[in-house]
Amino acid sequence: MTGHNSEVMSVAFSPDNRQILSGGCDNDIKLWNTLGDCKFTTDKDNHSDWISCIRFSPSAKNPYFASVGWDGRLKVWNLSTFGIKCSFKAHEGSVNQLTISPNGAHIATGGRDHMVSVWDYTNMEKPYA
Repeated sequence: MTGHNSEVMSVAFSPDNRQILSGGCDNDIKLWNTLGDCKFTTDKDNHSDWISCIRFSPSAKNPYFASVGWDGRLKVWNLSTFGIKCSFKAHEGSVNQLTISPNGAHIATGGRDHMVSVWDYTNMEKPYA
């Protein structure tokens, strides 16, 4: 799959194995089908620095995906519209990793600040833990 202008840092399969997300050093997020066709590229609300991790929510009831990057931000995106649900500074320094709970209710992030934070999807104002 060719389409990014720089290194790809993270890829993720959708829960139904029909789509793939990718993100990396060009700060773009791309949505692909499994045939290798790029179906969407973010054109606004992008990270201001490299994307280090991207993940789909496993919950079919609430289709979203999340991304983190070297800009220290956690961004949560609506999968059906590719619009941003929320974007905020989650860590001091870069955010290296994220995972989403099996029910999609929580997002955990790990940063260069040596911290792990858990965010409640319904109230992202401050870390849950």
